[in-house]
Amino acid sequence: MRHLKFFLMSCFVAAAFLFTRVSAKCNTCSLNGIACLTEQSFHICHRTRSDASQIFNCPEGHVCVADAPEKCVPNAVADCAVEHNICGACDGSKLFTCLTPTTFAQCNGTSLLRHISGSCPNVLTCDSSRPEICVANGAECS
Repeated sequence: MRHLKFFLMSCFVAAAFLFTRVSAKCNTCSLNGIACLTEQSFHICHRTRSDASQIFNCPEGHVCVADAPEKCVPNAVADCAVEHNICGACDGSKLFTCLTPTTFAQCNGTSLLRHISGSCPNVLTCDSSRPEICVANGAECS
């Protein structure tokens, strides 16, 4: 009986992880093996790395979603929608914001201080939601 309870609890926890929405970002490899670039285009990922050699497009009326079994879904909000991909915006909650996939600038509350800026080293991209601004597979801005 004890093993059955453990098994059922494990199944419940696993199911909860499967149905939890992932907060995807542009150009970031996701669980379904793609990295959305725009609302309607994506790269295929290999071992958590985006393969930039080819860009794939969703069919007309479909948008790129990174947390669904299908890569392109009709009547959905795209993971890389314009309103989700605000570059150079300071919302008062962070010290830096990304300007491009590899550059960033300092924030002072909701003011952008473009003159205090920096660039990420090679192979790293900007992700202002993390403590370390330059990370592997960040690319907050497209």
